[in-house]
Amino acid sequence: LDVVKTRLQTEPGRYAGPLECATTLYRNEGAATFAQGVGATLAGYLLAGSLSFGVFEVFGRAVAEAAGAGNALFFATPLLALASVLATCVCATALCPFEAVRILSVRAGESSSAALRTQVEAEGALSLFRGLPALLIKEVPFVVTKFVVFDRVSALILATVPELCEQPAFAAALPFVAGSIAGVASVLASQPADVVLTRTNDEGATLGGAIADLRASPRLALQGLAPRLLFGVLLVTLQFVLYTQLRASLGVAKTDLTLVWDALSVLRVVGQ
Repeated sequence: LDVVKTRLQTEPGRYAGPLECATTLYRNEGAATFAQGVGATLAGYLLAGSLSFGVFEVFGRAVAEAAGAGNALFFATPLLALASVLATCVCATALCPFEAVRILSVRAGESSSAALRTQVEAEGALSLFRGLPALLIKEVPFVVTKFVVFDRVSALILATVPELCEQPAFAAALPFVAGSIAGVASVLASQPADVVLTRTNDEGATLGGAIADLRASPRLALQGLAPRLLFGVLLVTLQFVLYTQLRASLGVAKTDLTLVWDALSVLRVVGQ
């Protein structure tokens, strides 16, 4: 899905849609083409995924403490968004070089290692961070929307049908429903920035140039939207399902995460 999305964005107008793109790639380049960039994708999302929820929990607690109990209650959604932004900045910086290699690999039809070697030899290692501003522009709305929409939709469903809250089947289905809605909202919120990110990683491209291209041809913002929607819904839903199920199976509640943070704070003070 991600290979098809990237090809649609880097070669606008060449394919009539995602299905034609997928069939053309399969016919001309074989099934292996859909694995392009898989090494960078695995490494990058392993790192970013490991950081994402943990860093978000840390920033969420820190922001709530700084705001105070009263403000944390009345401004829960803005504080949730702020914690998401801070966590995203950390994760996006870690993900950026891997995302650059993935895009370069798919665009050039090379392996991740070959794309990395070619890019570093041509423009240096720092060029892998050229897309960081564009990645932040993409990831901030994506992640903030993901967390805020999931939180609000879950709260709305629980408030609407409180009698179902104790049923195991309902509890298991909740992250699927809320995660799917959050996935759609996240993709729509970040789609234009995703196109900008892909175009920023073209040879010699700049953030300003990519934005100018989008401004000159607004239809570019729709390139790759269909596979991205499917990919985003699957990704976000799976994230929240795994996260909630693992917490439930391990018996970890929100308060437990708070207690761990308190314990670490005490150890830090004792160590000093």
